[in-house]
Amino acid sequence: MSGFKAREATLQNLFDSGDYDQFVIPHYQRSYVWGQDELENFWNDFIERKEVGQLYLLGSIIVSRTKQKRSFGVVDGQQRLITSSVFITALKDVWSEKFGRDEEHFSLERFIKKRVLGSNNAIFKIDVAGSLKQCYIDMIISGSTKKEYKNEDQKNLHRAYNYFKDKLRDSYDANKANDSQRKKLLLQKLENLLDTNLVLVTLDDEDDAYEVFEGFNARGVDLSISDLFKNLFLQKIKGTEEEKTRALEEWDNIIQIVTELRIPKFTINTFIRYYWIRNHSFIGERQLYKKIKKETKNYRELLSDMYQIAESLRVLFNGSPYEIRDFLGHPEAKAEYAKSISDSLCALRVMNTQSYMVWLMSIAAKRNKEFISLKMFARSLGQIERFSFRYFVVSKLPANRVEKMYAKFSNELFKLSDTRDKQRIATLLDKELLSRIEQDKLLPPREQFIADFGLLCLKSNNKNLVRYILTQIENQLSSGEKGVTQEVVTIEHIMPQRLNKGWNISQTDHKNCVNMLGNLTILKGALNSSASNKAINEKVRHFKDSDLKMNGDLVDLINKKSDWGKDEIIERQNAFAEASDYIWSVDKR
Repeated sequence: MSGFKAREATLQNLFDSGDYDQFVIPHYQRSYVWGQDELENFWNDFIERKEVGQLYLLGSIIVSRTKQKRSFGVVDGQQRLITSSVFITALKDVWSEKFGRDEEHFSLERFIKKRVLGSNNAIFKIDVAGSLKQCYIDMIISGSTKKEYKNEDQKNLHRAYNYFKDKLRDSYDANKANDSQRKKLLLQKLENLLDTNLVLVTLDDEDDAYEVFEGFNARGVDLSISDLFKNLFLQKIKGTEEEKTRALEEWDNIIQIVTELRIPKFTINTFIRYYWIRNHSFIGERQLYKKIKKETKNYRELLSDMYQIAESLRVLFNGSPYEIRDFLGHPEAKAEYAKSISDSLCALRVMNTQSYMVWLMSIAAKRNKEFISLKMFARSLGQIERFSFRYFVVSKLPANRVEKMYAKFSNELFKLSDTRDKQRIATLLDKELLSRIEQDKLLPPREQFIADFGLLCLKSNNKNLVRYILTQIENQLSSGEKGVTQEVVTIEHIMPQRLNKGWNISQTDHKNCVNMLGNLTILKGALNSSASNKAINEKVRHFKDSDLKMNGDLVDLINKKSDWGKDEIIERQNAFAEASDYIWSVDKR
C-alpha cells in the first residue's frame, strides 16, 4: 500500500478546510444502516456531552484521494459524516419551526450551504452515491420527509432525521426559559458536535481504499459478508464508472428481491452463503469471504448468475401458479403441479426454516424443462415440505445437519449439466433425496414424532403456521369432499385465552394447555367472531353450525365428555398426532 498521512482535527476543521472541497461516498461503501441504538449513542456522546471535561472522539475518518482535485473518497466514517449533516439539517428545521425565519435562522442556512452543501453551492460537501442520493438531497435542501421511500437505507435516513428533530423538540420543550436561552441551548448542541475530535487519515492512492475497507471494521456496525462482497466485486469488475454503476444496481436488485421473499432469517448474507455452498464445499459464514476471493475468476459473471438465481426465487415465491409454470419452461404442463409448488413454498415459509433454500437455488438454476419436469419438481418439493414439518416444526431439531445434506445433494445436482444427465437428475429428485434423509438418520422415528406432536404448542404469533396445520388436518379428515383453504378460515381457541367464570380449570392447566393444537380449531370468519370467549356449552352451538369435519368431531367429543379441559385437549391432540403422521409422511406420493 502506498503512502498516507494522519492528523488530529475537529469536525468543524473537516467542514471548514479548503483542502477538502468534497467527501464522496464511493460505491463500495455500504448503505446508511444506523438505527436507534447508534443514533442514541451519537446523541449522548457528541451532542448532549453529559460527561463534563471528557475528551469526545468521533473516531477515525479515512479518506482517499480521487482524480478530482480536493475531492476525497470516504473509506471509513460514512455513517458518522452523514449522521452529522442530518443532525445539522434537523437543527436548522427545528429552529425555523420554533423561532421562525429570523436572522439567526438565515445564519444557520448560510452555515448549511457552506459546510454541508459545499462552497458556492456548486457541489455537496458530502456526496452520497446510489439510491440514497436523491433522498439525501431532498432532506438537506428542504428537510423533505413526505416522500414514500422503499429502500431500507432511505428509510434509515428519514428515521435519523426525525429522531434528531424529536430530540431537539424535547430539549426545547424541557427548557422553560425565554427564547434567547432556548436558542443558546440549541446552538450549544451544534457547537458540541462541531468541536468533537477525530483523526483524519488521508490515503494517497484511490486503489488503496478497497484494501483498507476490506481489513477495517468501522465503529458502529460491523462489516458483514455482504458488505465485503460488495466491496470485492466493485474492486474486481474492471470497466467504466457506468459499468460499475450497473453492477451496483444489479446488486441492489438482488438485495431487494431477497428482502421481498419474506423468508424468516433468510438474509442477503444467507443468500450469498447458500449460493456458494450449492456448488462448493460446505463452509460457515466466517470462512466464506476468503473462499469467494480465492476461487472466483470472473466477478461480472458471478454477480449476473446471482441475480438470475434471485430472480428465479422471486417468481417461485411471489408468482402465480401460471407464472411459475411459464417461468419453469412448462407452459403446456398441468397447472396443478405449479399450484403444488406454490403451496409447498408457502408452507415452508411459515415453518420458519430456510435450510432447503440451498436445494431450491440449485433447482432454480436448472429450470429448463429439458432437465426437470414440473411434476418431478412438485413431488420433490412436497417431500421437503413434509420432512421439514416433522424435523423442524414438530421435533425442533437443529438445522446444521440438514444444511450439510442439502449442500451435498446440490453439489451433485450442479455437476449434471448435459441433457444426457436427465435420468440421473430424475433419480436424484425422485428417490435419492428420501434415501439420504434415511441414510443420515435425519428423520425422527414415528414414535418420537407422535410423542413430540402430542406436546406441540403454538402461540398467537404463529397464526399462519397454526392455520396451515389445522387446514391440512381438516382436509385429511374430510377426504373425498371439497377441501378448505387457509385464506377463508380463522383460528378459534376452544378454551379461551382469557378465562371467565364459565370455565372451571386451574391457572396452571390453562397456561399449559391453552395454545396446544388440541385446544385450537378453525372456523369461517363470521362464526369465529360470534364464538368469542363464551362458555363451552354456548360455543358448542357455534361449532355445530360449522360445515368442517374437524368441528363435527369436536362437538361429538364435547358431548361425550360433557366438559372441556386438560384431559379432553390432550385426547384431541393425540388424535391429531395419529392423523398427522400420515399427512406429513415423507415418502407419500
